[in-house]
Amino acid sequence: MREAAADCPDSYLGFQCYADTDPDTDYKGNFGGVLTVSVDRLTLGLRATGESTQMVAGFRF
Repeated sequence: MREAAADCPDSYLGFQCYADTDPDTDYKGNFGGVLTVSVDRLTLGLRATGESTQMVAGFRF
């Protein structure tokens, strides 16, 4: 899950929120996939979602 938005009432002193008030937070799903290739003891892959892309490396010992 990923935070989509956070909102809270502005304080009268100009701060973003009152100290005793938690912000209303909305969450949305973050879906993606992983593709890996393994050769002997080495694994290389790519993980991609709507928010980020990462390279994955692994070594089996």
